[in-house]
Amino acid sequence: MPILYLSEQGSKVHKEGNRIIVRKEDATLIDISLFKIDTIVVLGNVHFSTQALGDILTKGIDIAFLTLNGRLKGRIESYKSKNIPLKLRQYEVYKNKEKSLQFAKIFLKAKAENACRLLKSYDYRYKELNLKEDIDEIEKKKTNIDDKTTIDSLMGVEGYISRVYFTGFKKIVNSIYGQEIMEERQPRGSFSFVNQMLSLGYVCWTNEIMAALNASGLDPYLGFLHSIDYGRPSLALDIVEEYRQPVIDRLTLNLINKRLFNMEDFEASEEGLRMKQDKIKEYFKYYEEWLREKNRDYQNEKMSFREIMLLQIKKLVEALKEEKGYIPFIQ
Repeated sequence: MPILYLSEQGSKVHKEGNRIIVRKEDATLIDISLFKIDTIVVLGNVHFSTQALGDILTKGIDIAFLTLNGRLKGRIESYKSKNIPLKLRQYEVYKNKEKSLQFAKIFLKAKAENACRLLKSYDYRYKELNLKEDIDEIEKKKTNIDDKTTIDSLMGVEGYISRVYFTGFKKIVNSIYGQEIMEERQPRGSFSFVNQMLSLGYVCWTNEIMAALNASGLDPYLGFLHSIDYGRPSLALDIVEEYRQPVIDRLTLNLINKRLFNMEDFEASEEGLRMKQDKIKEYFKYYEEWLREKNRDYQNEKMSFREIMLLQIKKLVEALKEEKGYIPFIQ
């Protein structure tokens, strides 16, 4: 799933033959074959010629547009063959309250388990943080998931687990850094650079999952745990719950631990902090390395997070089609 990131403000995207050329003033920044790209992620002010945009979509390449603060503004999706029978099956499962609730519980349990595993991996090194208290609280809530009979009650559990988890997470962050750089988890308008790194990572990962769901034939807007709302990719957000801790949260902790990002790499805006342009390019480099590295144990093989995510979506398709249980990603 090759992804092209465009973040140079004021740059222009042109087409020459089957190649995409990105220029700014007289300088050529990127020259790449369209056949080497699956998705384009655009941050901020980047211009596309009509010819380039048309050819990008014709080649089956999707484009995601993000603000400089890392918020998803929208997506342009290329025309792909639509798996109507699979979508109908997805709708049938959604309409069946019992089956829909079961899938919602699976995603939430995965989130709770991965949250505990991340906190446990730091507990033995940071005993003074008393992370065991947060772990025990999440595990206690996790045992109550099966007793819930509505999506609203599950989302109440999800919110509680998130609050407890980020209580532990911020203790880890502040201890690693040696000072308080994170207070509470704020998805938007935050002036904590850690929050902004988390949000940018979640948006990029959600965008990748949306592209993979579209390619699989599933409807990314029809989920089970997250409610349906206009423009909300509910199924993509369901799947993200499996990966928050192992993929984005661990990446963020890794970058902070190595002191690769700090407050000086961000600037204030009306929407909170945003990453400076030169650091955005660095972030995407680390993000790509993290997702491409084949060092994760999965089905007795070493795979990358991207490979795992694609295989997990295939498993989800099979679970929906064959009415069997879906086994989420736990690490």
